[in-house]
Amino acid sequence: MIAGFVLLALIGINLPGIRDTVRNRTFSPIWSLAVLPLANLSEDRDQDYFVDGMSDALRQYLQGIRSLRVISRTSSMHYRGSAKPLPDIARELNVDAVVDGSVLRSGNRVRINVELVHAGMDRHLWSNSYEGDLRDVFALQADVARRIAGEIRVTLAPPDLARLARVRATNPEAYQAYSKGRFYWNKRTAQDLQRAIGFFQQAVDKDPDYALAYDGLADSWLPLGWYGYLSPSAAFPQAKVAVIKALSLDDSLAEAHTSLAFVNLYYDRDWAGAEREFRRAIDLNPNYANGHHWYAEFLSLVGRHTETIAESQRARELDPLSNIIDAWVSSRYFFARQYDKAIEEGRNAVEMDPSFGPALLVLGQAYEQKGMLEEAIAEFERASSLAGGGSIYAASLAHALGLAGRRSEALKVMEDLSNGAGRGFVSSYDLAIARLGLGDKDKALELLSAAVQERSPRVAFLAVEPRFGGLSGDPRFSALLRSIGLQL
Repeated sequence: MIAGFVLLALIGINLPGIRDTVRNRTFSPIWSLAVLPLANLSEDRDQDYFVDGMSDALRQYLQGIRSLRVISRTSSMHYRGSAKPLPDIARELNVDAVVDGSVLRSGNRVRINVELVHAGMDRHLWSNSYEGDLRDVFALQADVARRIAGEIRVTLAPPDLARLARVRATNPEAYQAYSKGRFYWNKRTAQDLQRAIGFFQQAVDKDPDYALAYDGLADSWLPLGWYGYLSPSAAFPQAKVAVIKALSLDDSLAEAHTSLAFVNLYYDRDWAGAEREFRRAIDLNPNYANGHHWYAEFLSLVGRHTETIAESQRARELDPLSNIIDAWVSSRYFFARQYDKAIEEGRNAVEMDPSFGPALLVLGQAYEQKGMLEEAIAEFERASSLAGGGSIYAASLAHALGLAGRRSEALKVMEDLSNGAGRGFVSSYDLAIARLGLGDKDKALELLSAAVQERSPRVAFLAVEPRFGGLSGDPRFSALLRSIGLQL
């Protein structure tokens, strides 16, 4: 409902009839808050994308305030339509306050109601209603964020003030296309990512100076390459072109700097450039959970495990209900060879969502390194089934089956994995993992060399992946590490 707050800003025309109430001002300081999903009061369910976009925009403005901790989208959206009392939600998210609200849209006219609630005291501190059109959406969003900051008496640093003052007009049709793009992008399936690309492209066609829309294009291409829906060469260059354009239009976008760091790390193998962009993103927006999440990944890959775990914990503080961030805390311990802790965190992640494939995957990997092969196989089988046989899951299953001496089953999984290359992209990296389970080091090294050539993003894991431990003394493996700029 906090989305209503965003819309408030968007609509931002203080027409007659607007309420502005401030009640008892004696309350403890507010250092953290969550923007809850705004309620869509329209009977048109197709407006959900628009309402979500308003929530996201307000949240993004507030996340840029350095002295305030703002919970990320994934955790906030968990409470869409929730009947839980706001103080209970605040306790679950560990925040001092929540922003809640609703929006009613008719054509280009919008009416928004927003309220700020102090969670600890269960007290409404402030409420407003806004009505207007979408022509000055960004100015309205920034105004709402400033109003909230003022109500909670948070200090705005000069960079925060500059960002909130830097607003631009936008084509309403471009904004609507962008909102639809983000709506589908958040679903993360291959089909929805392609739909998101179509809407983001519509947005930049209607407004060629729309930096956020170019960043949306980059954000959509990256997972298509990372999860193997497309080959790296089909996805990452597209993402790079889009993100460079976004930054040329607005260098203050933390999300775009994170996307560029992602390309630097997983495609260009520019390690120094990746760290520079991650740190720039976090400096611009200390509340951007994905910035901390992916920077932790970088730190893990270069062996800086103490820093890795600290960054992962920070990401989890900002997005406590994110399945992927929670699961990847386990993977950080896995790569640090702290397998008992990896199992503990993996079990917690699976308990949060037993149907979440990545959590099952990282738990299975930790089990395998502890010699708990049957437990590992069970997790990999569940993960592979849930993911529809994705190659990253099938490779881990084949590897564990091979280690367990179940050779015929491992060969069958590898055969299915290899045949999958005829239906779409299958990384040589995954095939190498599968081969290693059968002790075929020569073939695995051959496949890893091919993975380097095809620019598989996961070759960045070569130096820290425990399953490659048996290759560490082989000069061919050392040469592969040097070829991608790594030598731990």
